Amino acid sequence: MKQAEISLKQTNELLEQRVRERTTEVEHSLSLLQTTLESTADAILALDLTDKIITFNQKYIDLWKIEDLVPYKDDHSKVLLCVYKQLKNPENLRVQIEQELAQPDFQGYGIFELKNGKICERYSKPQFLNGQIVGRVITCRDITARKQAEECLRRSEELYRTLVQNFPNGFVTLFDRQLRYTLVEGTELIEVGLSRETTEGKALWEVLPAEISAMLEPCYRSALMGTTIVVDIPYSDRIYRFHVVPVRNEQGEIFAGMSMSQNITLQKQAEQTLRQAKNQLEIRVQQRTQELYEANNTLQELNTELQRSNQELEQFAYVASHDLQEPLRAVAGYTQLLADEYQNCLDETATEYIAYIIDGAARMRQLIQDLLAYSRVGTKGKAFASCDCNTVVRQALNNLLVLIGENNASVDSDRLPTVMADSTQMVQLFQNLVSNAIKFRREEPPKIQIKAELKDEGWLFGVKDNGIGIKSQYLERIFQIFQRLHSRKEVPGTGIGLAICKKIVERHHGHIWAESEPGVGTTFYFTIPQLTATN
Repeated sequence: MKQAEISLKQTNELLEQRVRERTTEVEHSLSLLQTTLESTADAILALDLTDKIITFNQKYIDLWKIEDLVPYKDDHSKVLLCVYKQLKNPENLRVQIEQELAQPDFQGYGIFELKNGKICERYSKPQFLNGQIVGRVITCRDITARKQAEECLRRSEELYRTLVQNFPNGFVTLFDRQLRYTLVEGTELIEVGLSRETTEGKALWEVLPAEISAMLEPCYRSALMGTTIVVDIPYSDRIYRFHVVPVRNEQGEIFAGMSMSQNITLQKQAEQTLRQAKNQLEIRVQQRTQELYEANNTLQELNTELQRSNQELEQFAYVASHDLQEPLRAVAGYTQLLADEYQNCLDETATEYIAYIIDGAARMRQLIQDLLAYSRVGTKGKAFASCDCNTVVRQALNNLLVLIGENNASVDSDRLPTVMADSTQMVQLFQNLVSNAIKFRREEPPKIQIKAELKDEGWLFGVKDNGIGIKSQYLERIFQIFQRLHSRKEVPGTGIGLAICKKIVERHHGHIWAESEPGVGTTFYFTIPQLTATN
């Protein structure tokens, strides 16, 4: 009997020990479960088959704005009233809950919008124990941020698709890390046998020919690693330039790649045509260079010949100015001595002959001097420098002071410009034109006006007189050497003055011409380029 009591006591102690251990394990499990419930981001509520609340977490209270679930622990319907108050359309949830109550094994899912703008995702699943349904677990999750992101992504995709639908002469694709196409748009899709329906959702190798895929795959993978690739690939009967770039999210992380493909067939053809034209041009340039080289050699030879000719001309001018004029001076001098010494012995005819000799020698000397002046315009001219035409005209008029006075002539000059010119030749130019205006006068005193006007081609000078005028058929002839319209008895001179004027103006890169009305007067015009910073 005593032994039995001892054995019973030991058994009770062992059972109590096991109960304590089991209780501790249960408490630990409950603590772990509650901690898990509170640490999750989801709102959780557990019910038994009688719709009694078994457990819940704080997230559930916060989501549905319930002060405390303890007062409603035995009546889930009161909790639902609080939930319904938060929903924009509670009827959808009410239908789902009725279905859960009618079918204990029903698994419910729904998305509901709250009045405060939040969006909630609700899961409802039966709880099983030993194969039997013992209750139901309801999980609610705030998916507002996710839905907003999805909506933003949807709008971005719509905008992106709208933009790339009209991508000119090509197509645009988006691909993920598995090289699957997520978006395909562009005007050239149909030209290469592709479409959105046959491409989106499929991998690179499922869509494009093997040889094209083999060329694009390393480009796609490089883009997903952060490298931009540009490559030209022949596709069908066209050539496309692929720009493959990484696509990053707001955090700068690469989550996709984008390929922009543009048809550059015409560009390539143009480049080929340009290369051919360039090659042909190089050949022509080489030929032209050879021609220019030969022409340059010819020009150098001609230049050498011209220099020799100029030297001969200068030598002739020297001879003319010294050797030819010296005998003329001797003839004129000795003839004058004969006239002076034997004037009482000479009859009228001899005296007339001597006068002819002296006049002829004087005219020959003047002709030689005018020829020298004409030849020296091109060979003895000075370098161009800034030249004040007002000073030039004053000097020319000073040289003609006696002629002007003898003919009672008046010369008026407007304010004249400064040009780049040979000042000595400009004096000779104005002197010849004014002298002509005085010599070819009418009975009334000569009136001469000098003016200048700026035109597009440069300065336009005019020397106007009131002389006898020139017939229109002679307006070009008067600038030719030795051309005279009047006899030496009417107007003295050699007929070289205007030819010298023309040569001077042409040396200054200008033009000279005359406009005249017989019996009224003549205006001689000539142009001189304008003085600028560049010329």
